Parts: sequence; structure tokens; C-alpha cells
Amino acid sequence: MENVELARLVVKQVEAEPGLFDMRWYAVETACGTSGCLAGHVLLLSGYRFDGCFFIRPDGSRVGGEVGSEEERDAAEPLGLSGEEIYGVNGDGGERDYPQRLFSEAQTNEEALARFRQLIDASEET
Repeated sequence: MENVELARLVVKQVEAEPGLFDMRWYAVETACGTSGCLAGHVLLLSGYRFDGCFFIRPDGSRVGGEVGSEEERDAAEPLGLSGEEIYGVNGDGGERDYPQRLFSEAQTNEEALARFRQLIDASEET
């Protein structure tokens, strides 16, 4: 992970507003605001906006909307994540690696946040 500062902002945001952190969705509008997973928060903090259905890039283009697709790649880029950091040790992103994906909804909020913190800590050590 190259952009530890952005990662820390994501952690700070989801800890400050735990009701707006939900690994089941990249983003969803709620009565309290936009709730999202780690990837969704990365995108929002990176200048993307959510139109209630799709993320819109800063250049105005729409992010695709397929699970595990463009949102995941778009969120990985500003963080400077490696494939191993995104997909897990020896992961190649295939279906067999799905639960290991950093942005996978197959993990609980707590599991995802713990893994995200581990990546931050490992990046700060190098």
C-alpha cells in the first residue's frame, strides 16, 4: 500500500460513522447518508461521487457497477495496492480467491477493517 494517508482517512471515517460502513455494498443511500464498504469510502474520499446507483469518477465517467469489477480496481489505484494486497496471498482474483479479496462482502465489517489495518501497519513498517 503506497497511500497510507488515504487509508488512514478511510479508517478514521468508518470509525467515526460506523453506521455508514457496510461491507455488503460498495455504496447505498440511507437516511443518514451514503453507506459503503471500504472500497466505497476510498472512492468517495478520492473525489468520486455516488449518484444513488453508480459511482461517478472525477472526470464524469461512470464506474461500471459489476460486483468485484471496476469499483474494486478504481479503489485499489489511489491506495497503491498490489495484487497480493487486494486478492490475498498468492491470490489471482479468481473465484476461488473471492473470500480473500480485500473488498469482498464475504467478510464482516470487523474482519475487513482488521485486514485493512494490517495492510496499513505493514506499509508503515517498510
